[in-house]
Amino acid sequence: MKNPEIFTRIARSVLDGSAMLFVGAGVSFLTKNAAGDPLPNGDQLKAYLHSETGATKSYPLEKISNYYVRKFGPMKLYDYLTQQFSVTSVNNRLPDLYKLPWCRIYTTNYDNAIENARKSTRSIASFTPSESAKSIPDGAIVHINGFIERVSPQSISDDLARLIHPAA
Repeated sequence: MKNPEIFTRIARSVLDGSAMLFVGAGVSFLTKNAAGDPLPNGDQLKAYLHSETGATKSYPLEKISNYYVRKFGPMKLYDYLTQQFSVTSVNNRLPDLYKLPWCRIYTTNYDNAIENARKSTRSIASFTPSESAKSIPDGAIVHINGFIERVSPQSISDDLARLIHPAA
């Protein structure tokens, strides 16, 4: 490391609880769903929906997911998404990272990997942008693009739209 002082300052900020963590899809390969499979990325989700609907032309994720809902109903898509994005196991490196005393954790991920990794030692407070920023306490997890544990069959179209068209 070229400047150990910077590393020391960063480590001090993390350990004293004044640093924020931003997490994206790059850590998803360290998680598994109930079937023991890694979580699908957007291209894999799109391929599944195309396969299930029998679409012969390639459509953007938003269009093929809307077609899937029209063809099979929102409950089938809800069931698939909750099976795929509900994390049941995480690599042992993730709890070490997530259990640090972060001021806040922001994630673009739709899954519950952080909650799963933190469940044994830290209280779990999870929020989405639909909630008032003033109500979000220190140490909370903020799911920027929606959260699998807050989705319902009735809200699946809106929730999936946020997943497909993330917040800027």
